Amino acid sequence: MRGRFDQHRRTAEYAVRLGLPGNRQYGDLMARYNVAPSETPLVARWSEYENEPELVTLHSGLVPHWSKDPSKGPFPINARAETVAEKPLRLPGKSLPGAGGRLLRVADGEWAQAAVLLPADQWRADVFRRSGSRWRGQGQILETFTIIITEPNALAAHIHNRMPAILPPEHHQEWLDPLADIKTLQDYLVPYNASEMECFPVSTSVNKPQNKGSDVIAQVGPLV
Repeated sequence: MRGRFDQHRRTAEYAVRLGLPGNRQYGDLMARYNVAPSETPLVARWSEYENEPELVTLHSGLVPHWSKDPSKGPFPINARAETVAEKPLRLPGKSLPGAGGRLLRVADGEWAQAAVLLPADQWRADVFRRSGSRWRGQGQILETFTIIITEPNALAAHIHNRMPAILPPEHHQEWLDPLADIKTLQDYLVPYNASEMECFPVSTSVNKPQNKGSDVIAQVGPLV
């Protein structure tokens, strides 16, 4: 996949999907129908201060804590599900809240090669580093993440040989829980059910990251 996706709903809607109260003041972000890897998307992680998930914005592209300069990469935006438990992109296992963790990146749609894949309002399983793996230096702390990708399902295979790992709602809280069993979580990183997704061609205007309007994902041809 190209790492592009859209986040255009109200933040409270994403919060409700996580089981958080919808009447809180979350602060809505600008609707973005074409989020690029260089941007800071909305993600969910387990809070260091409350015993529940929280919504934050983080940088895409994993910067390891041992890096001497966060401006010099390459820093991976993808990690393969089959090897994510290995170094250096080790899938965080059991830990105290805030000592390491996993996150969920909400994506209302994802595109590759001028086609859009739309799931049934699901969340992608991603991995990031906190605490001991935060990048610290030059008076700043940088928290980053990488997207876990897996084998494509029958639909995604039409446009790419990989697809993001997507978790159904019943696994959201477990994935974020810092005390969850790592071996069980690894089993969730499989191709998503193709019958709950659709794929259709869109305009090539989506190729330009500066194009953020809803027109970039407007259907211009029949379903794949």
